[in-house]
Amino acid sequence: MVHLLMIGAVAAIVLRESLSRPAFESFASSFGGATAWTLGPMAFFVLLAWARAWASGRRLDRVGDAREVIAAERWAGGARAACAAWFALGVLGFGWLDRVRALVGDPVLLDELLALLPLCLAMIATWWASHPIERRVREALLFRALEQGRALHRPPGRARAVWMTTRHQLLFVLVPMSLILSWAEGVAVAFNAAFRDPGGFWGRALPAWALDRAEWVAPLAQMLGVLVVMAFAPAILRFVWDTTPLGPGPLRDHLRAMCARHRVRISGLLVWRTGGTMINGAVLGLVWPARYVLLTDALLDALTRREVEAVMAHEIAHVRRRHMPWLAGTVLGTLVLVGSGLTLLGAALPGRFGSGEGAGFVIAVASFVVAGAVFGWVSRVFERQADAFAAQHMTSSADDRTPDETASIASETKTDAATDAGEAMHVTPEAAAAMAGALQRVAVLNHVAIHRFTFRHGSIADRQRRLWQAVGCPLDALPADRAARRAKRAGLAIMGAAAAFLLLEAWLSASPGAGV
Repeated sequence: MVHLLMIGAVAAIVLRESLSRPAFESFASSFGGATAWTLGPMAFFVLLAWARAWASGRRLDRVGDAREVIAAERWAGGARAACAAWFALGVLGFGWLDRVRALVGDPVLLDELLALLPLCLAMIATWWASHPIERRVREALLFRALEQGRALHRPPGRARAVWMTTRHQLLFVLVPMSLILSWAEGVAVAFNAAFRDPGGFWGRALPAWALDRAEWVAPLAQMLGVLVVMAFAPAILRFVWDTTPLGPGPLRDHLRAMCARHRVRISGLLVWRTGGTMINGAVLGLVWPARYVLLTDALLDALTRREVEAVMAHEIAHVRRRHMPWLAGTVLGTLVLVGSGLTLLGAALPGRFGSGEGAGFVIAVASFVVAGAVFGWVSRVFERQADAFAAQHMTSSADDRTPDETASIASETKTDAATDAGEAMHVTPEAAAAMAGALQRVAVLNHVAIHRFTFRHGSIADRQRRLWQAVGCPLDALPADRAARRAKRAGLAIMGAAAAFLLLEAWLSASPGAGV
């Protein structure tokens, strides 16, 4: 969730450039200024999270009420969301970015990073406040790990735990976003410098044809830079996170064979070293050779080989089904569709709906709210398809297992997994059990309630239920695949409508007497 909040904060900074002035700048200037109106409430939200963490810690020590762990986590998460939302209001409404630029000017990237600094510090403060609660939970889980004979990791100290979270949550977004902002702003600075001083460095460096067509060459150069960063940022992010290559052995050979079987090219399998604090897997990178699969150390320690295989198949599905390009295109299309649609609607309605200092703010907020809702819906649909893909893989690869593994599966499920030759293959109970079991173990070891709803993934219980409902369904006709196809068709329609709205808006703007 923090990734989305930081992306939204950066988007607010970018969007500020398209507004003539902040929506509530006059109000903020009359009553304390943009600094007070932006930073004051954010500090209040953080203090609330600290107070709740302190109170929960005391009650946890006195009566051992586990509900206090959930309460403290929810308050901290709520504080982070509130800080991010208020930060966006400060940038678009109160003029926080303008205030920063009044102090340091508008150098490439520096003003944006300084504007983001209070939000980053607020996030870090909530993690610092929550660490004593997390430490109590991890110390309690050590006894369970000892009884079960699982691998033990030394619990990280407060500073190291917060630093790891900062790397995983903040820097994961800030590093590529900083590269994108630097490139986009640098291109604009170069073209502006060339026009101001044709005999200067940029005036001589940029070709004449590019300067003559700057109205489309500059945006095209900015977009190409964004695509390059998105394609190759994973090669940098693998060093932002604490990763190391997975060592040679049967497991690595098997996981690489899975990638080859599904025709997914990767540059490497990486162990994501979290000190045993996180059980997760991830795919970094849209294209080869900057594509990596990450599996955390705790995941490799705690899950069985079948469960690791199911998690790996889930991550392969995101690449094989092209989830990231579809998700990005749908969300960007939604932003454009809502923004352009409301702009055209405002121009068509009588009065001053489409103009004024508050109109751009309202359109921006509406665009991000709708795009956020679409992002969550499509993400959850794709997660369920990735779960189904894992069940498909585990079913179709049953014959590749050793006799001992097959016997073990049959004894666990009391079901014969074999299918008659010539019959269409169906999802087997043991295939669904592998992915559902991996989800269950991830939830337990990450101390996450299985019924807890998350914005991007839904709830563990719902995903398990859908896996069990898929048992007996043909591999080529799963409900999750049909839902994903509908989501992709909806995304295609959104992108087509967004392109049409952009063309209409451009045509109206070029028309004599246009009001858009």
